[in-house]
Amino acid sequence: MSQSLAAVIARACERVVVGPPAFDPSGQATTAVVYPLFAPELTPDPPDLLTLDEARRLGLSLLDVGLVDRIEADNPLPVTVLAGESDLLLGATQARAVEFSCLVPASRRAMLPVCCVEEGRAVHHQVPFDRVDAAPWRTRSFRLQELTHRGEARQPWVWDSIRTYLSTVGVQSETQDLHAVMELSDRALADLSAWFPLRAGQVGVVCSVGAELFLELYGDPEIFEDRYPQVLRSALVEATTTRPTQVLPPAAIRAFLEQLGPACRHARRLERRSLKQSSQTVAFGDATLVASALIADGELVHLAAHRRCLGQTRPWADGVGDLVVAGAACAGAANASREAARREQYARRRARYEALKSRLAAARPTPAASSPPAAAPAASPPRRAAAASSPSQTEAAPLSPRLHRLLVGLLGTRPSPRR
Repeated sequence: MSQSLAAVIARACERVVVGPPAFDPSGQATTAVVYPLFAPELTPDPPDLLTLDEARRLGLSLLDVGLVDRIEADNPLPVTVLAGESDLLLGATQARAVEFSCLVPASRRAMLPVCCVEEGRAVHHQVPFDRVDAAPWRTRSFRLQELTHRGEARQPWVWDSIRTYLSTVGVQSETQDLHAVMELSDRALADLSAWFPLRAGQVGVVCSVGAELFLELYGDPEIFEDRYPQVLRSALVEATTTRPTQVLPPAAIRAFLEQLGPACRHARRLERRSLKQSSQTVAFGDATLVASALIADGELVHLAAHRRCLGQTRPWADGVGDLVVAGAACAGAANASREAARREQYARRRARYEALKSRLAAARPTPAASSPPAAAPAASPPRRAAAASSPSQTEAAPLSPRLHRLLVGLLGTRPSPRR
């Protein structure tokens, strides 16, 4: 990887501001700890960029093309769309996960790189994906390892990792569906998320779950806010399935961020045609971490990383005091003043960003009057269900006897006796 790309990643990690940890003091609900990340300063302008799920609501379509490793994204919008490495694509067809973060150009069709995450279900050509969720971090980490070492996630190995993961967390799925873990954890994830509210102007987060650290960092707070529920789900599902009783010290967070810069010097560039040409995605890692980063026009768009910190945890009762001290260190008057200024500046940016989405929604073409309205997708459709049948079509009428005799005569075939 070029030194300039490595410098972009290193600079973003070094400059990010780590906020006060959020946690359940009793440790009874969860021992997960979430550290908000902030940019040192915000620019006045929001991005001309949408998340994949927001773009889908505004008119972007995602279609199964009958291949396990790619799907079609048709973006009619005049803005670029971010397909995130954590995105899990669901519909009445085989579930897929976006292989690595990439940008879909404005007003263009593109083939998105994906992996199949539902081995036992067939693909259904031209069936749309109508929901976006987040993939569990443990399977994302495996795919990042594959990308770092081989440049692609080999599908048989992905399926094997999912089978192992489902067995480890005790989830049964007739189709080996990765999303089954998220569905079974929905209630618990909703309860846990209440402990970790979004902060104004937040651009990222480090989730500490036992000895694992999961990082998501975005270039713009608007994009992070729209992805925050899925970001939390991806990390917290590990807390609901493993229920660790240990915790890492706050110092491990800054050490993690500082480790990313040196690790990215020998990154592997990931490329796919039809994606935005001014952007580049790289995967990198070392003995204890794996990561991927999307960079466009010299700026970081999305960074995802996982680090395992074996031997550094402490029992919750021994480590909670360090978390309290770290929170108190962020509660001074100077920090409060900076947070108030950031909140005010972000409110202005967010208002402009919402105005952009409102304009895009108003410009979205309405279906023809003769077309029946599309049915809203169920909140939790059964993943074993077959693809929904298509709307009834006009049946072909039989040929008249006169036309039948004429065609038979032209073809030189003797007609069969009429009954």
